[in-house]
Amino acid sequence: MVKSSLPKNQYWIRKRPIMSVGSFKNYWENPWSIEIDGLVEKNLELSYDDILKMPQSKVEYDLHCVDGWSVPDMKFDGILVYDFLNSINAKGALYLWIESIDGYTSGVDIEELLDEKAIFALKIDSQKLTAGDGAPMRLITPKHFAYKGAKWIKKITLTNQFKKGFWEQRGYHTRARVFEDERFAND
Repeated sequence: MVKSSLPKNQYWIRKRPIMSVGSFKNYWENPWSIEIDGLVEKNLELSYDDILKMPQSKVEYDLHCVDGWSVPDMKFDGILVYDFLNSINAKGALYLWIESIDGYTSGVDIEELLDEKAIFALKIDSQKLTAGDGAPMRLITPKHFAYKGAKWIKKITLTNQFKKGFWEQRGYHTRARVFEDERFAND
């Protein structure tokens, strides 16, 4: 196992825990679709098959939780945020507002997602995401704490207005950059 540098106040674990703000269930509804609106050429509703037609990438990132643990060398397959935005004809938005099937929300800065090569993951370790992993699609943000990466995504709005997501409304940092130890609003 080759570990990258460990951020301040983090420790390595070997196996990632399954975490959720509430109980989770299998949100893999057939047919699943995702709604895209806001600053796009036209509003879209995309099926899982539509998502699979977008450029696919494989990446390896460490996953960092605000609780202090980090899992090294996780392998994800999916669509890089850059490719996703090009595929949906995004129109100069500054932020993504992501809504999950379970009511979870996350506001993320697009420029930072592009800089870190964030990915909308469909697989972990070459296996389709499970319910606990956020199936059918979740956002992975390697330079941010994992709470910025919503699971069970049902809607993405492209906007120029930042909105605080689920954890930010409860006192967590709005940027959540892991290597700057941005955990709480006053950090």
